[in-house]
Amino acid sequence: VYKRQLTTTLVPLLKKNIKLQLDAGAEIVMIFDSWLYDLENRDFKEIYITLLEDISSTFPNKVGYYSKGKQESEIIPCMKYPFAGFGFDKSINLANIFKNSKHGFVQGNFDENFMLLDSDQFREKLTIYIDYMKSIDNKDGWVCGLGHGINKETSEKNVHLFLENIRKEFKNVLIEKPLTLDLEQAEKLCKLSKDKLVTLMVGHLLLFHPAIIKIKERRLIEDSSLLYSE
Repeated sequence: VYKRQLTTTLVPLLKKNIKLQLDAGAEIVMIFDSWLYDLENRDFKEIYITLLEDISSTFPNKVGYYSKGKQESEIIPCMKYPFAGFGFDKSINLANIFKNSKHGFVQGNFDENFMLLDSDQFREKLTIYIDYMKSIDNKDGWVCGLGHGINKETSEKNVHLFLENIRKEFKNVLIEKPLTLDLEQAEKLCKLSKDKLVTLMVGHLLLFHPAIIKIKERRLIEDSSLLYSE
């Protein structure tokens, strides 16, 4: 029953949604599998992984995949499928991932809980992370980000420290909105990105969502700048 529901209902709907976003102009659609830890390992290996292969083969190099709660030994076999790239939570050793990555991007995976520490503790954890990432020789395709979404209690100061230090030491950063809480700091980060010739991207996940596009097309909300979803 479980497998039939996935193959006949969920996956076709997911494919339709992905196609709508790609048709709307998205270059890559990211699948966020945030509740994967609830899935038994046997079901993941025997059922779920074949569905991932199906989705990636339907849209080769157009879909990224983020998994939370699975071990490297379970996720690495998925890296042979034609996904555009992968995102990883804080539990995954990225050094092993880069050894097995043949193409596409690798997103991750600073522990989002460290962002809640006081500034001194946070700097210490960030320095350890930066040193660790520097020790990895080949980081082609790496997009630095958190292991999962940022906690609402995170101080804006720590977000700024994270961005500024990662930008200086490395390159591309994907950050949850908002970028900063004031224009001056936002302009400073944008200038740093331009000076370093690297990308700073805010994760507006619904930019190409078909429902949002329809709202704009039909003018259901007069001021489209007010559109927001949590």
